[in-house]
Amino acid sequence: MPRKPKPEPPAKPSRNRRIIGAAAIIILLALAGAVFVVLAPVQPTLISPEEMDLKLKSMMQPAPAGVNMSGFEGDWHLRDGRCLYFAGLFLEQNRDWALVSATRVFPYSGTFSSHAFNQKGGKIFDPVMGRFFEAGQYYRMFRISNVSWYYYNPTDAPL
Repeated sequence: MPRKPKPEPPAKPSRNRRIIGAAAIIILLALAGAVFVVLAPVQPTLISPEEMDLKLKSMMQPAPAGVNMSGFEGDWHLRDGRCLYFAGLFLEQNRDWALVSATRVFPYSGTFSSHAFNQKGGKIFDPVMGRFFEAGQYYRMFRISNVSWYYYNPTDAPL
């Protein structure tokens, strides 16, 4: 019985075809990398809770003149988790300030949370901590985003 002839190997692609194929792969990888860079979450620089406390203490400022602080004495842990209530209480007592609702990132854990605080000009009052801060430092420290502002209007909310 006669032997079957071996099939001929496929012709090698030309040099130009190989270069075009390699360029296409590089472009696809670059596009995939660009998409990954755009969609990748931003990793915060994490600090310890102790470092955060020291940083916050260095950022604290005295209360501005004429600010009513009643209801904010005592241990701040009693206000923990009730920022919106206490920001509203502060707004009720200090009607020329704004109530701000925003998203923040905790510097020691990298987790996001909603938070409410008060702002007037370049001053921030954090109702949970019961302390005043310079607005720029506070926004940078907690990476504040998704900000909504609410102002007291006596015709909408008479007390």
